[in-house]
Amino acid sequence: MRNPASTFSYYEDSRDPSGTQSSDNQIIYSRLRKVDRKVVNKGISIKYVIEGEESYRVNHQSYKVKSGEYLIINEGREVQCSLESDHPVEGLWIHLSKDLIEEVYREIKSSLPDSKGIRLLDPAGKLELCEHVFTAQDSFLGKQLEALGESTRQHPHQPVREVNQVARNLAEGLVRSQWRVYQQINRLTSAKLSTKKELYRRLCIARTYIHNHLSEPLDLDTLSQVACLSKYHFIRLFKEVFSQTPRQYLIKKRLEAASKLLLNSSKSFHEICLEVGLKDSSSFGRLFKRSYGATPHIYRRMNAG
Repeated sequence: MRNPASTFSYYEDSRDPSGTQSSDNQIIYSRLRKVDRKVVNKGISIKYVIEGEESYRVNHQSYKVKSGEYLIINEGREVQCSLESDHPVEGLWIHLSKDLIEEVYREIKSSLPDSKGIRLLDPAGKLELCEHVFTAQDSFLGKQLEALGESTRQHPHQPVREVNQVARNLAEGLVRSQWRVYQQINRLTSAKLSTKKELYRRLCIARTYIHNHLSEPLDLDTLSQVACLSKYHFIRLFKEVFSQTPRQYLIKKRLEAASKLLLNSSKSFHEICLEVGLKDSSSFGRLFKRSYGATPHIYRRMNAG
């Protein structure tokens, strides 16, 4: 097997990276205002948005990728990227060769958690990942992308150091994150894998909606409509996959957002409550203490830098 090379590139303004794919591994940092390009995907692609929003159409399926989100695209897909913005949209365009991912998968497979029926390679040896928009904060790969995005935007003209190892680490992060995705998909009781994937996609859309609308009133009617599921099925399936009810997940995310604001801002508790959608400050205090072991005031004081 040929050991694919890895390269790093920086593209800005009119220089469009979407038509530069090769069969090797590529890490591309871009700051672009306008893109309109269609390509056939070589290898596995990861499109991570650092700042702004990008639109993709993959084999007739439309995706919007916002700041802090990434899209996985399988090999051989016809991909159209559309972007037009007054301000540069910053992102990482990562292309990993199928050979590298398969090699890493075989190396680490024995260390992955046991889960009956999961395999990223089908009997014919074809690599098929779950193609969807994921939130970076929810996966190991996402945290890698956040760190890489932050370091490259600080020094965009400096090549990524040890780029071959970075590509390999990203391939491992992709495998481990996808393994977890398939564990979640397998919790669904539907008979066909294709049906499970479609239900998982709908649940992820609702979960991402929660992330993007924490400050707004969110109820089960709204979230089930976003997922295109009946309210009863939405609640049941969400708990099957994510081991929490939608309400429990929403509260958890609001408290996580509140904890960050307590540490990284001087806003009052009342202001923080409003920003994360917790209208009742006394209820906020009780929920926060239950989750973090201290009242918001003590938590901020204990972690003051």
